Amino acid sequence: MILVLLACLQEVEPVPAAPLEPCEEIFATARVGAWRHGAFDAQTTLGRREIESGFLALGGLDLGARYHQLTGWLSLDYGDGDDLSVAALGAHIGWRERLSESLWGMLSTGLLAARLDVDASGFGDFDPALGLQLRGELSTLLGSATRVSLWADYRQLGFDYDEPTLSGDDEAFGPTFAFGGSLSIRF
Repeated sequence: MILVLLACLQEVEPVPAAPLEPCEEIFATARVGAWRHGAFDAQTTLGRREIESGFLALGGLDLGARYHQLTGWLSLDYGDGDDLSVAALGAHIGWRERLSESLWGMLSTGLLAARLDVDASGFGDFDPALGLQLRGELSTLLGSATRVSLWADYRQLGFDYDEPTLSGDDEAFGPTFAFGGSLSIRF
């Protein structure tokens, strides 16, 4: 009986495993898009200070790593508009899932530290802000090491106005959103 089992085991050839998606990668991403911000209107001892709601042109860079579905990265964003600019640094963590043969989805959260500058004489300053970002992203491979994505962010950043106000707003931005596209290179 043992000889029969040994003979059967020798005849069985192992089945090769299916190739897996890479489990570890380092990536660099360039992002472009738009950042929607709210209005700010305050009356100060020196007069009215106002920022109209609108969009900032947004550019960003990410550097991160992925292990299986877990992704972590650091980000640098710069938004610029009429007499208004925002620079933000972030740390994020996300979960990525394959949705189809060529499409991936990712949900992530992170912290942002940002600075708001208004380029108007005598406007006053805003304190730096620490806030939250939530992102949804859809991506596909463009080549073996290149990925393109569409993304949308919810950003909660409150910049406290650093001047005494008589009435009106004492904080700029608050809940905002951003959206755009990106190109990632995987290493």
